[in-house]
Amino acid sequence: MRTIFIHCVFLIGCFLVSVENCAAEQWNFQKISETRKLTDRPLYIFTSGDLKKDGKKELLVADSGEWYAFDKYNFFILEWVAGELKEKFHKQWKEEDFDAGAEYARGTYYIFFWDSGGKTIAETFPAFFKVEWMDNNYHFVEQKDRRMRIGSWVFPWQSPSCEYYFAKDKWPEECFYGIRKWGSKGELKILSLYSEEKNGRHILRIRKNEPGFPIEFEDKSPEHNFIYRYNLGDIGFGRFGEKSHNQILFKRFEDDYFYAVSYDIQSAKYNVLKTGFKELGIIPAYGVKDIYIGSTRERGKEEYWGGRKGEALDGGTLYLLRRAEVKSDLSAVIGEDITFPHHKMFIGVGYLDVQDVDGDGLDELILLEETGKRHFSEEYVTYSQTLDYIKILKWNGKKYEVMWESPAYTKRGTRFLVEDLKGTGKKQLIVFTSEGTVQIWEPK
Repeated sequence: MRTIFIHCVFLIGCFLVSVENCAAEQWNFQKISETRKLTDRPLYIFTSGDLKKDGKKELLVADSGEWYAFDKYNFFILEWVAGELKEKFHKQWKEEDFDAGAEYARGTYYIFFWDSGGKTIAETFPAFFKVEWMDNNYHFVEQKDRRMRIGSWVFPWQSPSCEYYFAKDKWPEECFYGIRKWGSKGELKILSLYSEEKNGRHILRIRKNEPGFPIEFEDKSPEHNFIYRYNLGDIGFGRFGEKSHNQILFKRFEDDYFYAVSYDIQSAKYNVLKTGFKELGIIPAYGVKDIYIGSTRERGKEEYWGGRKGEALDGGTLYLLRRAEVKSDLSAVIGEDITFPHHKMFIGVGYLDVQDVDGDGLDELILLEETGKRHFSEEYVTYSQTLDYIKILKWNGKKYEVMWESPAYTKRGTRFLVEDLKGTGKKQLIVFTSEGTVQIWEPK
């Protein structure tokens, strides 16, 4: 009887302090490395890849991503060497340099790696600068002269006028629209929109990823007038084709319904199909530029992940975690809010990703749980008592269970990346702190 009483008191006490603290810790991660303070502000833009083609992945990091100006911006290339992250390259722009080429810091959304024709390039999107490994050095090139800017170093068909930063009114125009792995072999395909005239009409193209990027498919049907920049890129754009999926969603002018481009493996043909739904029911979560695609419950079963706006107790906006699944006949979307235990002063889900952390073939949800106190005024919102936690959620057959939770980060702006940066065959959790450092966490 005494044992039962103590157990009940323990459970009640845990609930009052923090629901999450009661859960059995199923995964253990340890912090194995942390860099010096690289910048005075959060690190927002990042990716990883093998520029040298030596089997070791570099980490590319920039402290941009905010709409307001700072006095300087930084770009770093880091590499795991002798048990720690070491700086291999650093580029800094000061305020007087901004007109020359550093506007990237106000408009860059991604840095991505691209392999084609035996060449590897890392390029920002939009294409403000690129970096590649040449003659045993990192070769860095940026666009400075507004009159001479190109649309992309990677994609020669990309028109400069696709980005208002580059402001070249040139027709016809072709703009990058998305990247997917398609087909039985999961071959990488590039989606673009081709505009024939200044009439707002856009034709969807699918290009192969090989030298010359030949056109494999284009839809010229008069009834299929695609909406330019309907954020198809926001539907898994940041993943850059890491998953193999056989359809992609888009919208067209004068029609609220989604359409889908599907690839039939048997006939090796593309089909354009109208769906029965107008919205996915999810939006990019706060601080997240993507609606992510993953398979958390069944291998190959495509899910869309993002947020849903709700109202918090303090009257502000609350971003909840939401999952959406498109029915196989494209007739409707099945959506659901995903709940998980959270701490006091919960103000929503922040940064989000969907990745296979443990290597079992199913994706986990990695998210930032934001907590704190918000102070509202007519012009802006300030935060105090901020505590943010990185959590990993995994489907256990019945619900999404919290498998791991990080220590609290005391400033807003934390980001993360799941990658095998050490080259061990197992992925690490790379955390970009709001204090301007980079941490490496790995399973014990």
